[in-house]
Amino acid sequence: MLKALLNPAIVLLAFTGPVSAGADIKEQQANQMAKALGKEACPLLHQKQRSKGFDAEQFTFTHRSKLDDADRTYILFRVPCWLAAYNQGDAYVLFDSYGEVKIVPFAVPSYEVTYTGDGYEKVASINVTGYRSKWSIVFSNFDTSTLEISEFNKSRGLGDAFTTGVWRFENGDFVLKTYSVDGSYDGQAEAKTIINFEAPQ
Repeated sequence: MLKALLNPAIVLLAFTGPVSAGADIKEQQANQMAKALGKEACPLLHQKQRSKGFDAEQFTFTHRSKLDDADRTYILFRVPCWLAAYNQGDAYVLFDSYGEVKIVPFAVPSYEVTYTGDGYEKVASINVTGYRSKWSIVFSNFDTSTLEISEFNKSRGLGDAFTTGVWRFENGDFVLKTYSVDGSYDGQAEAKTIINFEAPQ
């Protein structure tokens, strides 16, 4: 596990380069950085032949952080990493105009769900116990107008239990803004927001 966490930093040093480098070269770099997460974290990139329909997707946007005098150009790659029975996971690799490149980490809450009765249909409470980070998110989308990455992660194929998250680009990083959980396996899609940094203070 420790090796997998260290690998992206090693690849970061190897592939730092200008954002003006060719698109094909940057895509190769993004794929190599995601691959360095390891075979368990990104098995699609460890196949001898890349599966069709799972190519990296590129986005270009500009942003001015609090410390910048002008807009900075960023190139973001969504790299498909794994495919399961009812979910697909993507890693994200970010290039900027100063030649820096990194794998995007995603902050998520750790939580405990308690239920009413013997089954898993009625949720009594959802309690946040802390935070952790992960390298890939599920059924993700990047909105170039809001600079937000969103996730929809099914807990089972029916999709009645799931989690969703939104991370917004701010000052060079994607920052967790909201996170919701539907912990009830009742055939209905009714998520409870457990993290909301958008709410009035």
